[in-house]
Amino acid sequence: MSEEIPSYGAVTPFEILVHHFASNDFKFHADVESKTVQFFISGECAVYNCRLQITHHDELIQVRVHYPVSARDPKIRPHVAEALARANHGMSIGAFDIDMDSGEMNYHIGQVIRGRELDDDIIGGVFSSALSSADRYFPALMRVMFAGHTPADAIYLSELDVHSEAMEAGETESLLVPPKPAAKKRKDPRKSPRSKRTRKLPDLFDDPPSPGSV
Repeated sequence: MSEEIPSYGAVTPFEILVHHFASNDFKFHADVESKTVQFFISGECAVYNCRLQITHHDELIQVRVHYPVSARDPKIRPHVAEALARANHGMSIGAFDIDMDSGEMNYHIGQVIRGRELDDDIIGGVFSSALSSADRYFPALMRVMFAGHTPADAIYLSELDVHSEAMEAGETESLLVPPKPAAKKRKDPRKSPRSKRTRKLPDLFDDPPSPGSV
């Protein structure tokens, strides 16, 4: 932590932000000048770099959860971007970002605090939403980047619980079922069009030919 962190005697949004994580025994770095709190936290799938900041004249709190991997390969980057776009579709709040030059990815969410005091409920709500969203879709990105899955299939697998609930509620029309890939029949290397037999083989139940007829 920075040595210049003010005490909780004041009520500025940044001081409240710092007090929230200090009171919850987080190990974090706080920057007074940029009004930022930053730390690493373990989710269910990975360890994330989290950054919370007070911006826009103390009227907005922003949260960014950075992924520990990036889409460095320019060939795979468009597929990752498609996966993130599919994940963004239908989200009520927040969205995924990707730097198309470096491949760095993060989940971003903001909450307007203008006209009301920042409190623990707001901080905890926006932070938990950001962390859970980033953690939910991390396996989908790994499937696209390293397992050869299509973006549609990878995102669908990350949203299986949502699809299951929709099916139980009878909302089948709202399901985003990815198109099934066209099954290609593998060619048998033992078969060749040049080796086709033109002579008909005798049936197993035919009488054997008489001597002299062959």
